[in-house]
Amino acid sequence: MKKRFVCALLALVLLVSLVPVTSMAADQKISEAAITVLKQLTTFKKECYYVGGSEYRIGYGTVCEQKHHFDSNGVPKASENKHTITEKKADAALRTYLAELDKKVNSFASSNKLSLTQNQHDALVVFSHGYGTSWMSGTGALKSAIVSKAGVNELLNVMRSLNDKQYNRHQVEVNMYCNGKYSNTIP
Repeated sequence: MKKRFVCALLALVLLVSLVPVTSMAADQKISEAAITVLKQLTTFKKECYYVGGSEYRIGYGTVCEQKHHFDSNGVPKASENKHTITEKKADAALRTYLAELDKKVNSFASSNKLSLTQNQHDALVVFSHGYGTSWMSGTGALKSAIVSKAGVNELLNVMRSLNDKQYNRHQVEVNMYCNGKYSNTIP
């Protein structure tokens, strides 16, 4: 009888010890090391710049919230779109945006029953900052590779197939994801 009680107690202790790990994994945040690499990859831009459509970016690639002016053909009027930002405000805007991406990556991991390490979470947030979050839905190659726990070569092949002229950056992201290397140097 005592052995059963001890076994049941040990099983309960083991289960309870797993609960914080599970809840913590669903609430991961990007690390300072990843933010440093992201800033190195992105490069601070003091002035607002046009990226297409009606979208302007500023600072570390966050959306410029200022009103922008376009001519009758939809072309931005450069003379009226000279918004600037300090590096401190750009950092704050970046961190606000990264908190949104943290939530999306956490939701993606949870809905796909993934337990991401810190470096994997960081890499997916850094990637999403540059590429967007559309890869998280549907049945795309990148989502499939992440969910199936693909290795370095398969992830690099998927990144190469994106044809978004960011392959060097993607090599850094894959190195962070697979190897835990926080460096903007292409491996």
